[in-house]
Amino acid sequence: MDPIVDGLNPAQKAAVSSPSTILQVLAPPGSGKTKTLTARVAYLLAHHGYRPQDVICCTFTIKASREMRERLAKLVGDRVQSRLILGTFHSICRRYLVTYGYMIGLRKGFGIADSGDSLAIIRVGALGYSDCVYHSIGAVAYCDDL
Repeated sequence: MDPIVDGLNPAQKAAVSSPSTILQVLAPPGSGKTKTLTARVAYLLAHHGYRPQDVICCTFTIKASREMRERLAKLVGDRVQSRLILGTFHSICRRYLVTYGYMIGLRKGFGIADSGDSLAIIRVGALGYSDCVYHSIGAVAYCDDL
């Protein structure tokens, strides 16, 4: 038996070993999505010839990213895991912008605006337009609440 799929239920095993290149895993919190996805990555590397540097493992939270990194290290080893492109949506996008941003005109050492920076930019850009500032601040507050 394949140790990659040990401990997975039938639905998880089907997802992990699926020949599809596009896979969506829908399940409630705590049901084993991260376990399934990490097993899927290990399975692709072991059985389908994927190279670690050609696999992107994207999460929405730092906690999930760390958990995925730890689980993958156990399944494929530290050396292979370290070559995967793995992180949060934001960290992966930043990595690509740092590497390839010059192609779209970004200067080396560019910065990414946080919510405080964004609000300051909106205020400066909307000077003299009090209604615009009010609505823009509301939009920033709304985005922060999402």
